[in-house]
Amino acid sequence: MVGMNNLVADSGRWGSVVTRRELLAQGYTDRDVLRLRRAGYEALAPGIYGRSAEIGDDPIVRHRMLAAELARRAPIGTALARVSAAVAYGLPVWGMDLSRVHLARDAPGRGSRSSAIARLHRSTTRAVVLRDGTPVQPVATVVADLARNESPRAAVVCADAALHRGLCDVAAVRAALAASPRYGRPQALRVLARTDATSRGVTDSLSRLVFADAGLPESARYADLTGRSGEPLGRVPFSWPDAAVVGLCGDAVADFDAARLLDAGYLTVRWTHTDIVERSTWVVDQLWRALLHQRPQLQAVG
Repeated sequence: MVGMNNLVADSGRWGSVVTRRELLAQGYTDRDVLRLRRAGYEALAPGIYGRSAEIGDDPIVRHRMLAAELARRAPIGTALARVSAAVAYGLPVWGMDLSRVHLARDAPGRGSRSSAIARLHRSTTRAVVLRDGTPVQPVATVVADLARNESPRAAVVCADAALHRGLCDVAAVRAALAASPRYGRPQALRVLARTDATSRGVTDSLSRLVFADAGLPESARYADLTGRSGEPLGRVPFSWPDAAVVGLCGDAVADFDAARLLDAGYLTVRWTHTDIVERSTWVVDQLWRALLHQRPQLQAVG
């Protein structure tokens, strides 16, 4: 029996994740394992513990650590899939369920199998990419599967990021869709039709989708503004040049001086991520007010 004092001392040599099986093999007891919090670890799942300082309060970090461990344990040919693969690639998983790790393997049978912590899907590709030593399905396959199975807005947000970072292109996603089960393909094609590689974050992507669904006039994307004398004012995520209205969200909010834009003849509407998620109607209303103030002949929709 190794003992509690050794458990705390030895924890400095362990990695980000340690398992009950590994601890028992080192001579610790189940009672020792129950006291892992004193050694700076907390449960990721039954029998799997992660370093508390690394997890913090971030559910994405927690999911990434558990997913990497389950992939390490899995039979050869198994790879992270869907939302778990998106997490491994560092893609946004806004609006997606992180309660289970998603894995895929080219194995006999149809459909998927689930446990309390994981879901195993039948893979449609044998291609695998290593991310920090963890096998992950190719990005195009991941984006295609998310487009088939997640909510359309969540899928567009993730796809936008993959396209913007150059991790895949629309042609590759279409090819992955052609090789995937028929279920969800119509939705996936609609998702692809709404992607925009210029989007620079979740707030940006969501805003674009909200505005289109609300019937706002289509905006210019990342247009370069100029002042009255032709001086450059910067590039903005949303603008309606004919109405001299500018929309700023995310990091762009802090990059521009509203007074300077007003002096140049632009009305500016600003919003945050919380605004577009929790009170999108207010954001749309502010933009319509600005557009109609500048161009009264425009016809508001809705």
